[in-house]
Amino acid sequence: MSTQQVLVVDDDQTYRSILSDIFNEYQVTTANGGSEAIETIQHMSPDVIILDIMMPGMDGYEVCKAIRTNKRTASTPIVFYSSMDSLHGRLKAYDLGGNDFINKNSPSDEVRAKIKRMLSSEQEHIAIRQELAMGNQLLANMQKETSALHLLSQFSQACQFCFDYETLATVLFNCLFKLNLRGVIYFKNEDLVISSNGSHTKLEEEILHESTSFARIHSFGENRVILNWENCSLLVKDAGDSLDFLAHFMGAVQTGIRTLEIHSSMLEKVLSLETKYRDLKNRLSDQATESKNLKEQLFDSGLISRFDFDIQDEQDLDKILEPYGNDLVSAFGDADDSIKEVRNLLKRIHVPPQELKWLFHKKRQTYIKSDDCDDLLF
Repeated sequence: MSTQQVLVVDDDQTYRSILSDIFNEYQVTTANGGSEAIETIQHMSPDVIILDIMMPGMDGYEVCKAIRTNKRTASTPIVFYSSMDSLHGRLKAYDLGGNDFINKNSPSDEVRAKIKRMLSSEQEHIAIRQELAMGNQLLANMQKETSALHLLSQFSQACQFCFDYETLATVLFNCLFKLNLRGVIYFKNEDLVISSNGSHTKLEEEILHESTSFARIHSFGENRVILNWENCSLLVKDAGDSLDFLAHFMGAVQTGIRTLEIHSSMLEKVLSLETKYRDLKNRLSDQATESKNLKEQLFDSGLISRFDFDIQDEQDLDKILEPYGNDLVSAFGDADDSIKEVRNLLKRIHVPPQELKWLFHKKRQTYIKSDDCDDLLF
């Protein structure tokens, strides 16, 4: 396996030397400015480019833009390495195609770790290839759709059948794909970030965490927009003229979040009731073999304390229990059957109609982490 190549672009000789020493196990090439960097990549294919921002002549942003317009280096990872650490600078770096942002004051170990992770991972290259393949398929699918309004209607319906965050994100991204859009969603209550590509960059995660302080709709760069709603934020990379539809989609996502939280709570309660009734039935079954009548079964099971009853109370209890005979287990049978009916109802409401199932193509896991509810998946 050939040694990986690192291109360091910085007008400061000190930082070029520092980075050359940090990555001495790789083949390091340096450029003292933007023009030299552009010339260098004409005859080499670096595995990662570490790029300063503030340089005379071409600054780092201009160099990044030029690198991204070159087909050969369009997907080469670019890490901005600068003492400038403002949110505006990070947003601009991301908009122009940067993959990460490292402050020059960061410890050498941190810089080395970040770059080594990037060099050892092929995720970004795979994600880009997947995006290109999906983009071609989406163009074909768009011709079959009657309108974006119909798609929004389908999404609103599908949200009622999402009972975990991964599924909700999958349904949303499938709809965005139909509109030829890509995105990254941040579920605030769960601190969960999910990308339409299957993996998100560190820079995307940082921007979404900052988005909680943004306006409801925050546009930046070329066709980039962040939609900041109560429980979630959505970063769309190529929004174009789809803002109105995206706002409606976000409203439906909010409804979907409330629905899945209600479903989750209901499932937890049903599972809790099942566990309690299972234990109760076991206790009562043991008592039924030893007790002569229903009252004795109640006393022996511990459901009713014998010490709280006088003679009159016991006589009144006998009258109440008379219609149930002597089988306490059967007396609780109706309640047990009711729980099963509720469970079956929950199972049915989680199954989307046939015309919506294409939105749920990704394999899902239930949001409630319990083996007892695995059979509620469709």
